[in-house]
Amino acid sequence: MRRAEGFTIIELAVVIMTLMILVLTAIPFYNTYMQRVHGSEAQV
Repeated sequence: MRRAEGFTIIELAVVIMTLMILVLTAIPFYNTYMQRVHGSEAQV
């Protein structure tokens, strides 16, 4: 029996979960960066 082309649901779920974890860990760093940028603009 030949395997079907494409991704399985499990593979897609793993990729989506990995991306979600990366995004959720990046958001606090982005927020801190944006606060620094806006704070330095106010001082100029």
